Amino acid sequence: MWMRGPRPVIKIHSGILFFLIFMGQSLHAINPTDPLDPNCILAVDMKDGRGGVARDLSKSGLDMTLNGAAAWLEETQIFADWRETLFSVRPASLTYAPLYGHAVYLTATAGIDLTTNVTTKFDFSGNKPFMWAIIISDYSIGFDAGQVSIFNWSQGANSCGLSLEITGGANQTLNLNAAGIGTMSSWNIEYGRDTKPHMIGFWRDEAGHTDAYYDGKLVRSNSSIADMNTCGGGSAMNIGKAKTGAAGEMGGIVGPFWWWDKTVERNNAPGFFKAWLENQSF
Repeated sequence: MWMRGPRPVIKIHSGILFFLIFMGQSLHAINPTDPLDPNCILAVDMKDGRGGVARDLSKSGLDMTLNGAAAWLEETQIFADWRETLFSVRPASLTYAPLYGHAVYLTATAGIDLTTNVTTKFDFSGNKPFMWAIIISDYSIGFDAGQVSIFNWSQGANSCGLSLEITGGANQTLNLNAAGIGTMSSWNIEYGRDTKPHMIGFWRDEAGHTDAYYDGKLVRSNSSIADMNTCGGGSAMNIGKAKTGAAGEMGGIVGPFWWWDKTVERNNAPGFFKAWLENQSF
């Protein structure tokens, strides 16, 4: 009877083994909960709770300065006395002076906003892919019938950059606008006008496909969006500050705001935004 000999032992150099393991993983995987992920260029969690700076936890170091009477909110106050109504009403709890935060309260007043230093980090001209996610609430406060900015990266009203704006009045509609394009994507957020925090996310690939998310769920898709204009020399990223030459500043509550300069695969985007939302939930 033929007897099988001992199996040969194959030795793999540790460096080669690491390479094989690495190649077995996605080269473009992005961790939605890690601010130090190499593709994360802004990770402001709004948890500082005191002082005049909302720290950027990413490697970019783009801390956001609180300007004017921007006020920190305690986590317990974010939901205190809030209720779902046909019209968003500012709860009395917002008159408190908290010490610990997970959000910042802004009034719809010029000069009350958050801003970074001038940077080129948010130049996505040339059809560069990107994703962002933000949590906001009380978005009816201070919004008029015109366009009101939630965030913007722009040197002027229409010169460059991009901005997330809202059309006030009876229908609350979000518009992601880019210079040279106009509205990249537009979707309705009329969900009873409750005053709870809500997550808004956006995904764009190099082919110009865009997907908008609301509370982790896909709400709008667009195809073949044209390239946007760049801000020559960079610009500041602002939250709650109207673009130069445009009326309307956001009043309400801003929670975490993160941005990535790459995208996950499109079919993985729902899970990505859901994971980010669960990690950042109040």
